Amino acid sequence: MGKQRNNDVDAHPAEASESAASANEDRKPAESAEKRFTAVSLRSHARQLFGVNPETVDGALHGSAGEFTVKEAQAKIKAFLKREVK
Repeated sequence: MGKQRNNDVDAHPAEASESAASANEDRKPAESAEKRFTAVSLRSHARQLFGVNPETVDGALHGSAGEFTVKEAQAKIKAFLKREVK
């Protein structure tokens, strides 16, 4: 009976460390799961992704360099569309 109890005690820390390791692994892919796209790629799919013309994507991303996630591009497009026209 004492051996069974020791085995149970030994199993719990191993299970806890395994579950903690898997929890950390689950977080990493979630953070980097979103793909990044060039402005040209986002422009070519503007209607499907954002429901706007490609020219709107050009205006929203003008002056911004690099690659964007769809969420980042969407935020820039929303801000662009809300700007006051001069």
